[in-house]
Amino acid sequence: GFLPDVPNHRSLHRDPTPRGGGLAFGISFLTSLGVVLFYFYPQFINESLIAFFVGSILVYLLGLMDDAYALPALLRLSLQILIALVLCSYGAPEKIHFLGFLEFYGWPALLLQVFWVLTCINLFNFMDGLDGLAGTQAFLWSLIFAFLLWVDPIHFNMPEVIELTDNLQDPAIYGILSFTYLSLGAAILGFLYWNMPPARLFMGDGGSYLLGFIFGFIGIILPYDPARTYPANVEITVLWTSPLWVDHLMVFIVWLPFLLDPAFTIIRRLFSGENILRAHREHLFQLFFRNGWPVSRILGFFLFVDLVFAVPFLLKIQGMQYLRLLVLLLALTLLFLVLYILSYRRYIKTVRF
Repeated sequence: GFLPDVPNHRSLHRDPTPRGGGLAFGISFLTSLGVVLFYFYPQFINESLIAFFVGSILVYLLGLMDDAYALPALLRLSLQILIALVLCSYGAPEKIHFLGFLEFYGWPALLLQVFWVLTCINLFNFMDGLDGLAGTQAFLWSLIFAFLLWVDPIHFNMPEVIELTDNLQDPAIYGILSFTYLSLGAAILGFLYWNMPPARLFMGDGGSYLLGFIFGFIGIILPYDPARTYPANVEITVLWTSPLWVDHLMVFIVWLPFLLDPAFTIIRRLFSGENILRAHREHLFQLFFRNGWPVSRILGFFLFVDLVFAVPFLLKIQGMQYLRLLVLLLALTLLFLVLYILSYRRYIKTVRF
């Protein structure tokens, strides 16, 4: 098969399986994004969208190279840092709002942005280790992002380009990108036909790198202030008004199930004196699988967690005040951590590594 993934001691599959599945949805997404931006809506292109488009291509190519040549870890990480540094320097906002009371400017903001991009790329890659897991997550996330981007500025009529400052995106860009995420979801759905257990095709590093980037970088470049005053000839109806950082918070909520598992694993291994750079088999989905959980049950568990964390999205649309959203998010996070720790302690003792 094309770019065969040969099982090793960490693998959860038994037979060599092609890992070029990222070609299908990757090319579809990049094509739709390029056509939408450069053919239909060139008037809305700005530095952020160029960074998003070019970055998607570069990260995708890096992942394909890693699939084909198994790049050394240091070289792979160095190239990721270089790509993230250039993109964030060129197309990311110069300041970061954190929960409404902290702001980072200059190089601290740049470092945080680069760290976030690297985290998203590699965490999605880490979690791509079970038939259908990363694919079902990506399909659901695509729908969530498409929905979120569409309903924020749900109706707008723009007869001319509006110049915005302070790194605020034109609300029309939300609608444009909503379509591209919807097309991504459709492409991933086609890929899932081959990726569901027993998988006949893996997305590979090309697919997982791309998905990690486009689900992460979007949270950096899309602060949109619906309370901003626009020209009188532009009609905009927004479902609620919120601080700029709330859009970042919505992206963070989507990522939480994938963030908590690797973060907890790294912290546990640090306190145990283990080398956190060494490959391991201690992610929760790996423990579930090795303790006899069927793949369908594991996928259902993660989808259930995703749907629970989607509740704040629904309440956001209903106009819930953002501080209450924070309290709800904190409660959900603590609940997930308790469930995670109990499951981890139950299953980690029964697995031999």
